Formats: sequence, structure tokens, C-alpha cells
Amino acid sequence: VVFCAMAILGYVRMGKDKVVEYEKLIQKESRCVSEQDYDNSEVYYEKAVKILPDRLDAYYEKAASLSQQRRYGDCIDFINSQILSNPKLLKNTENIDGVYSILGDAYENMENYESAAECYEKAITLSPLNGDYYRNYAIILARKGDFDQAEEILGKAKENGLDSVNVKYVEVKFCLHLPGMRRQKLSFLTVSAKPRTTT
Repeated sequence: VVFCAMAILGYVRMGKDKVVEYEKLIQKESRCVSEQDYDNSEVYYEKAVKILPDRLDAYYEKAASLSQQRRYGDCIDFINSQILSNPKLLKNTENIDGVYSILGDAYENMENYESAAECYEKAITLSPLNGDYYRNYAIILARKGDFDQAEEILGKAKENGLDSVNVKYVEVKFCLHLPGMRRQKLSFLTVSAKPRTTT
């Protein structure tokens, strides 16, 4: 009985040690991504997924890395093949909205607005209080020429706490294509374009 108890205790401790090691690797991967040290972020990604292959964090950071490098085609392929096709990763809905947001941005940069809109809509479904998702979705809808739905989404964004930093009283490109009264009505609801990372 004592031997079994010690074995169980050792197994539990080994599991905790793996989690601690994994979390340290994720912190390092995240720091490398934010510092644009993409070679080392890849090293930490590889190590992390070997330890805990069914946790989303490492995959999320790799997707963010590909997006920041403007490798949008690679980002789309990675998210679709490594994250969205893995049912074990999809069980963790805590950060999956962020994955859809990254994927939407990648599609947007590839000018695939239909797929981008689908991704932002999924992100909103998973995280309905994130104003940035509404903003991004409205911009895509406007680019597609669906101004009525874009206006509706912008209204929902304001209802759901899109802060004043993101909502600006500016005319965006799509406002210029609207007829007079419609343009005036939409101009105070319009949103600034998303900030892009520069290299």
C-alpha cells in the first residue's frame, strides 16, 4: 500500500513538473514573439508541444508569430491544419476566439474577405464582449460592400464596450463610397482601421 501511494504521489509530482516546465516555455515563446525573435520562438514552440501537445497556448503563440511575420498563407495553413483540425485543442475554448481573430486577420491580408468575415463572426460568438472583434468584422463587411450589416455590427460594438480609443469620429474609406445622408449617419459610428504591426 505504501509503495502504491508513493508511486501515485511521484506520478502526480511528475505531472506538475511538466506543467511548470511547459508554462515557462510558453512565457519564453511569448516573449520571443513580442521581441520578434522568431527563430527562438520556434524552438520554444517545438519543446512545449512535445511536453503537452494538447494545450492551446504554444499553438496560439506560433500562429501569432506567423501573423506578425506577415506569413499569412503559412498562418492560415498552420491554424487550419494544426489547431482547428485538432479536437483536443478545440476543447479549450478559452483562447480559441483569439485563434479565429488571428485567422480572420490573415484572411483579410490575403484579401479573402468572405473567410475573414466568417472568422470574426466565430470570434464574436465565442467572446461576445470583445469590441475589437466587432470592429474587425464591421470593417470586413464594409469592404465586402455590406454597409447595412457593417453599421449594425458597429452599433453592437458600441453596446458591447468598444472603447473610445478604437471608436473615432473619422471617415473611413468605405464611408466615402456612401451617398450623402448615409455617409453622415455612418461617419460618427465608423471605426479606425486596425493598427498594423511594423517591422
